[in-house]
Amino acid sequence: MDLNEKMDQLTRETSELRKEVAHLKESLTKQNQIIVRLIKEQCNLIKKSDEKRDAQFVAETSVRPHIGIFPIKSQEDLDAAEESIKEENKEECIAVAKALLMPGSFKKNIGKIFGIDVILDYNVDGRHNKKRIQDYSRLMDVLFQATKREGWHHKYFLDELRSGFKCAKNKHFKFNWTQRKKYSEQQPIEPSVKIEEVLIPYDDEDDE
Repeated sequence: MDLNEKMDQLTRETSELRKEVAHLKESLTKQNQIIVRLIKEQCNLIKKSDEKRDAQFVAETSVRPHIGIFPIKSQEDLDAAEESIKEENKEECIAVAKALLMPGSFKKNIGKIFGIDVILDYNVDGRHNKKRIQDYSRLMDVLFQATKREGWHHKYFLDELRSGFKCAKNKHFKFNWTQRKKYSEQQPIEPSVKIEEVLIPYDDEDDE
């Protein structure tokens, strides 16, 4: 092989080598782009995960103080609950009340909202020497929104609330009457004393 042939062969090999290097460089560039893209996607996922976790933490810490307002067991609790409801936490209060009331609304679950002392001292309209629960407008709005459904109206809300108070009071008085009756049956009673004179009769009329 003469010198010219060797030069031609060397030129071809050099050209092929350059092509291979260029191809390898292109492949590495594409791989680097893929790696960079994957790293960016991973960073975005981590960022979104952190944001979601932070948002959940904020939501939980925001809701947590308002979970404790129910059930409202005393006059002090009632005043404190009304005072604690603000525009910035109203939605959280509604969510907590809704979780307690649904399904079943006030008739089955009013005891999760109000303690028996409040139920006995109050009614919806303040009739029959009872205090008026409607005076607590912030709390009433929270309960209205918590029970809201299709076709819901303020009148329906008040009717259900009245029904809830009535059922809770009747249940309480019936339980007390039953307990008194059991107690009286265990006690010796003079024959001349009628049981009606010992027991306090159960009155199932609504005090609304």
